[in-house]
Amino acid sequence: ETTITDTNLTPGTTYTYSVAARDRAGHTSEPCAAQSGTPVDTAPPDEPQDEPEDEPEDVEPTSPTDPGPSTEEIRGASSPDTDVEIASPAGSMSLSIPAGATDTVVEFAVDAWTAEETDSLLDDATPPDGFTPVGPVIQFSATATENSEPVTSFKKPLVFELELSADDLAGITDPRKVGLYRLNDDGSLTFVGGKLVGNRLVVYMDHFSHYIVGETLATFDDIQGHWAQSDIELMAARWVARGRPSGLFDPEAPVTRAEFAIMLSRAMLLRPSDNDPGFTDVTTSDFFCTELAAAVQAGLVTGYDDGTFRPNAVVTREEMAVMIARALRTLGSVTESSNPMNVLTTYADAEDVSAWALADIAVAIEMGILRGVGDDLLAPKANATRAEAATMVARFWDR
Repeated sequence: ETTITDTNLTPGTTYTYSVAARDRAGHTSEPCAAQSGTPVDTAPPDEPQDEPEDEPEDVEPTSPTDPGPSTEEIRGASSPDTDVEIASPAGSMSLSIPAGATDTVVEFAVDAWTAEETDSLLDDATPPDGFTPVGPVIQFSATATENSEPVTSFKKPLVFELELSADDLAGITDPRKVGLYRLNDDGSLTFVGGKLVGNRLVVYMDHFSHYIVGETLATFDDIQGHWAQSDIELMAARWVARGRPSGLFDPEAPVTRAEFAIMLSRAMLLRPSDNDPGFTDVTTSDFFCTELAAAVQAGLVTGYDDGTFRPNAVVTREEMAVMIARALRTLGSVTESSNPMNVLTTYADAEDVSAWALADIAVAIEMGILRGVGDDLLAPKANATRAEAATMVARFWDR
């Protein structure tokens, strides 16, 4: 049992107290019932009262409108059949909930924590190398109104927007490398996406937890001065391209079909799937299985007529272009050519393009994602390198 004494009070003034407990992971209990009271002056008329004792650090008088640890908050409810947008009073945060994201009415709460609360939570976190927090911890929660059960995942992505302060923006090195990170129970951080548009971070999300905005600066010793250094660093910062166990990137090494498929899957922020990808040469023990399954579900990759995917085969430039074009169509941002061969006329080796890849390569060229090798060669059958793969995915992401 804990007793807290507050002597820093003024007689004749009514105070209301509400007490809740919070652990280091940020979980908060329901507050106890608010209690009100008015202290009276018990000192003799001519006798001065003793100096007040120091007030306990974690307890202070609050009013029913005190937002607690949150500096800005969103409150509102969804409708299963209607698009809903809710925002904080100052407009610095907003949450768009599309129709069909939930099966029932759900109450949403989004809270931006104070700097002190954010620092306390990050003390126990293990962020990736090169990570710098930008702004506060954001706590998302949702509750079904029909049964008061918590809701943590949704059938359609929600769109969250957060306005960054001038101080936050001043501390950013590269706006393209800023994103939202989920704070996991073990203290690790997982990148979940987001793009900085002006001074607002825009994120598509389908899972609720604690998050923080951050910037990650990542590089590798063997890409310094490389023609693809900027694109590789961008994709590493966004957790799309990863280094070798040696700590190097190995930019000129060939990239496999599985490696490129999962890079594209990560760039699209596809959630790994436990479904069977459906290939005879891919098993659940393969490290890429769940991300490849997500790429299959999204229509980015298909296998061969014999039922194989050949995950360890080196991917060619035209195969990368086909996967990229499919990803662009999924996003609805494609310019189709009525005569694909006309798009390829500037390349001396245009005739080397496979018939099944022609339309997709034309799309990738017109969208500025696939470019030539040298002055006039497309090299569609050439094996792709890890640097080329990272660059093409970076151009796709920039679209």
